[in-house]
Amino acid sequence: MANVFIIEDNRTIGKIWKFQLERAGHQVTIATTGLEALEVIGSVNPDIILTDIMLPGMSGFEVLEKLREREATKDIPVIILSATSTHQNKERAFSLGVYKYIVKSECTPRHLLENVEAALGAHSKTGH
Repeated sequence: MANVFIIEDNRTIGKIWKFQLERAGHQVTIATTGLEALEVIGSVNPDIILTDIMLPGMSGFEVLEKLREREATKDIPVIILSATSTHQNKERAFSLGVYKYIVKSECTPRHLLENVEAALGAHSKTGH
């Protein structure tokens, strides 16, 4: 299956997502800060990235901007999982090319898995 990279500072949420995705056969790596994510992503080589927006030190948007600048990570599909659902955040997310913006309180583990698999399927069809 896929190599999933999660950037989430809430360890409980990260573990729930990891459990659900691993149960479906995916390999999962978690970073708890944006800086950690940028440091380790090269060795992870993910097929998809799930990121929160509100992270310590560097926002998920800042991480995504830096990843989009790198040749190795610029085309990786991204799903944002956030506690906030402002129009401004959604607009910024889609301007950075995210596949989906999901509000955490509306996201069940099954919903997360369905969206990850849909993003992976869509990405594979585009030839990236």
